Amino acid sequence: MTKQTLLPIDSTVAQRQPKTDRLILARFLNDAAEDKRLDENAFKAAHAILVKWADLEASGRLAKLNETQMQGEFLAQVFGDALGYAGPLDGKEVWHRVQHPPIGGETPDAVLGIFRQSEDPKPLAVIELKGPKVHLDRHRSNGRTAVAQCWDYLVNMPPECRWGIVSNIVSFRLYERTSTKRAYEHFTTCWGISSSARSRNWRNSRSSVSTEMPRKPAATLPCRSRPSASSLASTTRRRN
Repeated sequence: MTKQTLLPIDSTVAQRQPKTDRLILARFLNDAAEDKRLDENAFKAAHAILVKWADLEASGRLAKLNETQMQGEFLAQVFGDALGYAGPLDGKEVWHRVQHPPIGGETPDAVLGIFRQSEDPKPLAVIELKGPKVHLDRHRSNGRTAVAQCWDYLVNMPPECRWGIVSNIVSFRLYERTSTKRAYEHFTTCWGISSSARSRNWRNSRSSVSTEMPRKPAATLPCRSRPSASSLASTTRRRN
């Protein structure tokens, strides 16, 4: 009997929700996808990490774990090793990922930004993580969905912290604070296909986008230590 994974075609926890808008203009995302500065070996290593998590999902192992059990490794491997956000223990003078910083009496799962030991932190993005069976728009913790939690963190951050990332391990959403909750970019960890085919899709996903487009561009997320990651957040829509 075939094992049921978390990401069947009609999975509600992984799919983009209806009646929502794209955040990034397709033409700017296409331009970012053509960035060739990433070393081929680094690209393959980053892809291998995403394939590992996709294979963990396909095996059914993720379904047996909660967010606390996998949160640290997910942040370190996906945001650290794959996307290049160094942590405070990586031995670098400047790091870009901090886990569980206190914000306005609350504690988000992580913050991305520019951090130096002798300077005030410069947060640029806040991350809220949930377990792989959590629906980001429906399931609630203390009366709030994961999306609502992320936005509550954002409003308590300085204006320079523009970005919100919400993930349930099997999918990712990228929000921008001057837009609305219905506008976001959406990514999934697994395509539900073989690793070799996923490799092709990993490359194609940098340039394949929906024809739905937000109306106006905005600025880039400047804190990435690897320029190749710009395809996640290159240009966004501002409010009219």
